[in-house]
Amino acid sequence: DVRERTPDIHGIYNITTGGVLSVEIGASDFSNGILAPLTLFTRPTTVSLAPWADLGYAWFSGSALYERSFELTKGEAESTVTLDLGDVRHHAEVIVNNRPMGARVWAPYRFDISDAVHDGSNTVRVRVSNLAASEMRWRRDETRMGDPWHRYWHEDNIEPDRLVSGLLGPVKAEITK
Repeated sequence: DVRERTPDIHGIYNITTGGVLSVEIGASDFSNGILAPLTLFTRPTTVSLAPWADLGYAWFSGSALYERSFELTKGEAESTVTLDLGDVRHHAEVIVNNRPMGARVWAPYRFDISDAVHDGSNTVRVRVSNLAASEMRWRRDETRMGDPWHRYWHEDNIEPDRLVSGLLGPVKAEITK
């Protein structure tokens, strides 16, 4: 029996992507290359659940980390708590209160998080990774269109559904006794 009250896990999430930035390096002499590794930091931004293309990242291939906190009462935390991510494109890893809960590469994107939750505030992190098709579709090089593999990515060989990326939801935490 699913309780009527469900934790508030809908709505706004913090998201951090590892590759959505640009870097400009200024130097008077590049004859020795870059002499040390670059350290780059990204900061979280707040988004509603939507396809990455709607957020301006249609070309991005990689991972994004979604994070949200939610409250549970003592009784709810002692029950069975299942996290249902809804629609995910295409791979999801879940961490609750710094405990890995598993990964899924196809639906259903459901996780039993009972062992990781407690009464009070809980934090869920979902790392979503998409397919290389998103980036490859945008990396068109007209000089290589004679190459069959390059041409593959730029003709109508890719199902449009495969180019949709992100945590689309709805995300639900179901509590059962």
